[in-house]
Amino acid sequence: MIITLSALILVRANPHSKKQENPKLDIQIRPFQLTDLDRIYYIEERSFPHPWTAMDFMNIHERDPNGFLVAVRNGEVLGYIVAEIITSLGFRDFRSKRRGHLLNLAVHPEFRCKGIGTVLAKAIVAYLKEKRSEDVWLEVRRSNSIARSFYSKLGFLEKGRKLRYYFNEDAIIMTKEL
Repeated sequence: MIITLSALILVRANPHSKKQENPKLDIQIRPFQLTDLDRIYYIEERSFPHPWTAMDFMNIHERDPNGFLVAVRNGEVLGYIVAEIITSLGFRDFRSKRRGHLLNLAVHPEFRCKGIGTVLAKAIVAYLKEKRSEDVWLEVRRSNSIARSFYSKLGFLEKGRKLRYYFNEDAIIMTKEL
């Protein structure tokens, strides 16, 4: 199913999930707006040991506004996802390839394990497909087994490692064919 991200999308979190505490958690997935920045940064600081700066979010938004989505309930941002599309030249066949790069995903700690991250990830993958990306890749901390399991359940496969990508910790590279 292709999702047009310029419109608001009403999503009902999976009522059959065992982790679900509130099966009536209705959220909207929409593109980031400047008024979301304070809440995004609040979530970012509580999610990562080395958070992005507000300027990092602004820069990525300027490059591709539709690659920055937020999950909203009753006007409150509960989570966000950021991706970009990169065109690269293949080393073997010298053909141009469009690839999605998932840069950042976070959900407010009080709303984790309720399906919001899954909905955000599926929405950004739909956007990347719509833009004709052939695949999507991401980096995740080697020690972050929860995130690695989350992405595996979404069809991402572990394909490699970047040494000391996170200062003193390696990153696992995960990819998903689109």
